[in-house]
Amino acid sequence: MARARTSQILPARLIRLALTLMLAVPIAVGASVARPETASAAPCVHISGARFDAAGVDAQNLNGEYVKVANRCSRIIGVGGWRVKDRDGNRYTFASGVRMGKGTIYVHTGKGANRPGHRYWGRTTPVWNNTGTETAYLINKAGTVVSKLTKTVSATSATPPTAEGSTAFGSRPQSVALNLRDCSDVTISDKTFKDLGANVIAIRLVNCTNVTIRDVDFINVAEGVYAFNSSNIRVIDSRYQNITGPHERVGLNRGNFVQFHDVSGGVVARNKGKGGDTEDVVSLYHSSNVVVEDNHFEGTNWSSSSGSGIALADGASSNNIARRNTLVNIGQVGIFIAGGTNNKIQDNVIYGEPRTGSNVGIYVWNQSSSPCSGAEVSGNRVHFQKPDGTRSGYWTSGNCGTVAGSGNDYWAPLVLSSLRVAL
Repeated sequence: MARARTSQILPARLIRLALTLMLAVPIAVGASVARPETASAAPCVHISGARFDAAGVDAQNLNGEYVKVANRCSRIIGVGGWRVKDRDGNRYTFASGVRMGKGTIYVHTGKGANRPGHRYWGRTTPVWNNTGTETAYLINKAGTVVSKLTKTVSATSATPPTAEGSTAFGSRPQSVALNLRDCSDVTISDKTFKDLGANVIAIRLVNCTNVTIRDVDFINVAEGVYAFNSSNIRVIDSRYQNITGPHERVGLNRGNFVQFHDVSGGVVARNKGKGGDTEDVVSLYHSSNVVVEDNHFEGTNWSSSSGSGIALADGASSNNIARRNTLVNIGQVGIFIAGGTNNKIQDNVIYGEPRTGSNVGIYVWNQSSSPCSGAEVSGNRVHFQKPDGTRSGYWTSGNCGTVAGSGNDYWAPLVLSSLRVAL
């Protein structure tokens, strides 16, 4: 179980804290494309076009969203480590060693097999805005913006709402708490768990495998999902309001939106939630091969002295990834790695105002008796402050080996009003 800890970050009792030559491809037809920088002003490698609004529903045509990166010069140029970024800070990074000759690379939003002229971001949700003004930036390995493209999209071309977005929060059929043991191949969906009572976990899974929890709402519950000694558990497209806890670590497995304990394989993705006295919103304890991505969580009445937004690696967890999550005033810590191997914190947005007990945006600190190595912290945008207003974006104890990564901004100009959660 996650546990309270002490550290040197605050003086008081502290928390737990291919090489491929890219070939030219035909110019796409049918999408209106904004005018990029002029040839005389732009460097060799630049953004030559984009399609921010894919044909049909963006969520069902992710690879119909793309940005075109072109090399107008004859010489081969290395773009490994270069990034394509949107206005909200979502980033795609070209792999180390990628080079391109004269021609164009399409950077698609969705998943696919990289090939000459086409790279795939691997996202499961759209990235580019379909209304108002959107900008794509091209940033070189040194962190300099070398090109940008701005496009205004009319409201008439907006993507229709998804099924999840069209269902009013809390309007799904109400359910009693579910306690499943030795289950397999189960889907739990289209339910609302509300006002279940003190210490009652909405969905409890023990010795289960291949369970999907999808399109579920949680309101005023002690804990949303708790999975123990299980495998391939997926919590996706769900919402919460006010996880009641309480957050104290007394062995009752409560105070989290999702907690995995001895779980192998799983996904926590595209969920959003607001409020509650949470311990960790997402807690991975002694769990491995779990992806936590594209979630959006906001704290309001949080008061835990040892909580976090995402406890990515606690109790020697391994091979877990937290990427593209947005965390707002959530926990004493945004995201942490407290041990284990090959855990990665990538491309997250973490905002923390000065609050009682607020500590650090991201930390890496081995607090287990097992070896800790292979941690990565990269591409994150953090704006996090301690109670006295001191900047506190990142901290490492130094006992987890070399922490890999680059492209982090630990005092990013994030604006709170643009980060709020709407259920």
